[in-house]
Amino acid sequence: MDVVVGFLVAWAAGKARRVAKIVDGLTDDALDAAGERVWKVVAPKLGVDPSIQRLTAEARDAGEATPGARADAVRALQAAAAADPHFAAELAAALPAAERSASTPSHSGVIATGNTVGRNLKIDNSSTFVNKVRQNPFYAILALAVLALVVWGLSSAFGGPAQADASTVVGNWTASDGTGNKSFSADGQCDGVFYDQGKPLDIGGPMSCALSEKPDSNGLYTLRVTQSMNKATYKLRFDSKDHATVFDSAGRKLYELERF
Repeated sequence: MDVVVGFLVAWAAGKARRVAKIVDGLTDDALDAAGERVWKVVAPKLGVDPSIQRLTAEARDAGEATPGARADAVRALQAAAAADPHFAAELAAALPAAERSASTPSHSGVIATGNTVGRNLKIDNSSTFVNKVRQNPFYAILALAVLALVVWGLSSAFGGPAQADASTVVGNWTASDGTGNKSFSADGQCDGVFYDQGKPLDIGGPMSCALSEKPDSNGLYTLRVTQSMNKATYKLRFDSKDHATVFDSAGRKLYELERF
């Protein structure tokens, strides 16, 4: 999925920054066209996902996305592909088409990370394989098969949204922001989950959490937290049964949860 993220960053940054240069044989217009193909597949499925929105926003504003934004976007794409084979197939089919949009027929194509496009966009070249794809369609079929196996392997190894439900949150978790452990009980009681302005807030007394039974179209559960008069709503995404990411109501990432 690093390949897909690389195209999304290139596409978003290209919309905001036009540079009249050819880098490694690929013009900005060609990059936009390649990214547009990938975006048309991603947008209907994950266009409003906080991770994808953060990725494209950073690319538009700074010409590049931070490693954290890239990693979150990769996880969101992997989770969506694992839960939706049709989406995974469309994504796989879009990549060779995007690579073929390079302006020079003999050019090696683009994949994520490596040389610099303009100043900030990172891509790399894999001339041997991509040229073989152009010369023999068998290699394109092989590439799609390999990508499908990778998606299947990730789903098997790490679980994913398809294997998680609202009850998955019950248990004890370690938070990535260093604010201590979080706990969720089957009776709705929870601890350490209420946040205010990006930081935990505990005014004393019992805290209750209610998680939606099903995720929305972007794979995000709604988490409602109540403590006395304080109430807040968050979004929670299960990356696996033992790992989740929590976002605030504006879609900003608050922290990650790891079961222990």
